[in-house]
Amino acid sequence: MTGKRVYLCGTPHEGAALTRAIEAAGGHVVGESHAWGMPFARGELTPPRVTVPDDLARRVAQDVATLKPDLVLHLRIDGDEAAPWDVAAIRRALGEGVPFATVRCKARPDDRFAEQVAALIAGRPLAPPAPRAAPPAPARPRPEQGRSRKSLTSVASFNAYQRDWFASVRQQVAAGAPFAMANANAPQEILRALDVPFVVNQWWASIVAAKQQSRRYQGLLRAHGYPADVEAYSAQGLAAAFDNDAENAPWEGLPRPNFVHAVVSSDPTLKLFEEWAGQTGADCYIYERTIDPRPDLYSDWWVQLPGNWEQAVEAERVDLMVDEMREVIARIEAKTGRTFSPQRFAEVMDLVNEQETYYRLTRDLVARTIPAPIGVVDSMPATMVPQWHRGTEWARDAARDFYEEVKARVDAGLPACPNERIRLMWVGRGLWSEMGFYQKWEESHGAVFVWSMYLALAADGYIRDLSQGGDPLRALASRVVCMGDELRMPTWAGPWHVHEAQTHAVDAAVALQDADPFVVRALRAAGVPVLELTADNFNREGEDDAGIEAAITAFIEGPATQRAEARHAGS
Repeated sequence: MTGKRVYLCGTPHEGAALTRAIEAAGGHVVGESHAWGMPFARGELTPPRVTVPDDLARRVAQDVATLKPDLVLHLRIDGDEAAPWDVAAIRRALGEGVPFATVRCKARPDDRFAEQVAALIAGRPLAPPAPRAAPPAPARPRPEQGRSRKSLTSVASFNAYQRDWFASVRQQVAAGAPFAMANANAPQEILRALDVPFVVNQWWASIVAAKQQSRRYQGLLRAHGYPADVEAYSAQGLAAAFDNDAENAPWEGLPRPNFVHAVVSSDPTLKLFEEWAGQTGADCYIYERTIDPRPDLYSDWWVQLPGNWEQAVEAERVDLMVDEMREVIARIEAKTGRTFSPQRFAEVMDLVNEQETYYRLTRDLVARTIPAPIGVVDSMPATMVPQWHRGTEWARDAARDFYEEVKARVDAGLPACPNERIRLMWVGRGLWSEMGFYQKWEESHGAVFVWSMYLALAADGYIRDLSQGGDPLRALASRVVCMGDELRMPTWAGPWHVHEAQTHAVDAAVALQDADPFVVRALRAAGVPVLELTADNFNREGEDDAGIEAAITAFIEGPATQRAEARHAGS
């Protein structure tokens, strides 16, 4: 067969349709990086489904050196969030002399794919995709121009505390202290016990969004060969590694980490963090993500976990996480000279339990009080800012002050919205850059967002009772292995959201696009109307703000009002 010699990498594809389309356009596929391609031809064992980018890139480079193709073509099939994170590593491994191109396509070839491949094979530049129609101009000011109204004074100092704390972290790192970045579901408490300053990755993303730097950080990722539309909420720490703009860097910029830690809870996680470590020289550790295989798994985990965690969580999952945490502890000790103190760690875990117990008391107050004493504009920051500092006395005291102020509001009969008529649930990540969004329908419709996952998960997902002498390390492991199941696992997430909707007398729910579909289905099956939005919590560039507000308004005036009226009639 004649034609331009093409080597394929990227998304593994089933069948030969894409290959045939490439050859119909004048190419000749001489090899593939996928398991049934060159690895199979060499008689290698099946490679892992998700591979470290540098390892994959080395194999691609070896194949290319042997086959000498005219073009290395990286295909990203829609829905694959892992393959885009290999592109930068493959480019590095191939060097400047090898023609390399990327194409995003569907699983079955279409006219667009044929045009792109034909252009590449002919040596022509790719035509840009057809521009999307610009969304209508927003009917209201941009969110950053308006601020939410806060009911609580106990959280008024949080922002100042965060700034002072982050400045102190920067100072410690500048003075030679080690620094770690950890995903929100990684075991941060061992870093706390080792006195290693750390920042939670998703908190940093919220700062980037709040400072309106999302678009610039997307540009930094693209400029270095990384995707800006995959795991954007987790990629902002990597983007910060390329931020040399001292004037615009959020809070003067993120220090370069010595350690990056995550649980491999998605296909891109391993690749993203390995690339982050490669760009910064950090020690990378990715904890395994395990799933409970028991067929008779309970669904009332919020009852089981706090006091019965040793029996409620499968022992083998806990054992693996404990072994991994011990490995991480040993690596940190070896690199920093610090010593892990079991006594100090036990104190950290006790402080966490105290903090989360105050959140449980507060959540229960909000649930049973009508009208609600606070909305999510208050509960979200009041929960999440101290959560980034859990295991400290400041965080414990902040949670206590939060509870005491909410209780005082309940005792005094002070509502978040005096004319509350409709109680709403927010499903999914919070709109941290636009908190005022949640209050837009209070005055006009008496519609109050009373529930988000942040306070509720703090109340139910973190407590691990150690009063009977349990092992603090196993207690932490039992929490880490479950983290995310509460929001995503069908047998857990659906029943919990329904339980929370019922105990909070929720009339309707609004779900962000990342909300779990099983949760949406469970809420609807329980009679709770759900509006699904096509909105992104991190980057809202180009969204139809007026259209989204109109959709929520119609939803409130329709299904939400109907259910609220039925609730009021039955009370």
